[in-house]
Amino acid sequence: MLPGSAAEYGADDFARDLFLLDRSGVSRTKGGAQVSLPASTGTKTARGVYTFVAPDGQILTYYGIRFDGAT
Repeated sequence: MLPGSAAEYGADDFARDLFLLDRSGVSRTKGGAQVSLPASTGTKTARGVYTFVAPDGQILTYYGIRFDGAT
């Protein structure tokens, strides 16, 4: 990461970008790997979890991103 980039790109921005990826319909990388945003037992605590409130008011919790398959 570039110095100072954390101040310009915070956790809220990252959660928004996870939401946009989740809703985009993109499910594969250019290399062919399957992309998913799995929920896990990790979402039971607030530590390491990103939350986003969707435009419809739904609260979404993101814990990780998973890549399976081709590279």
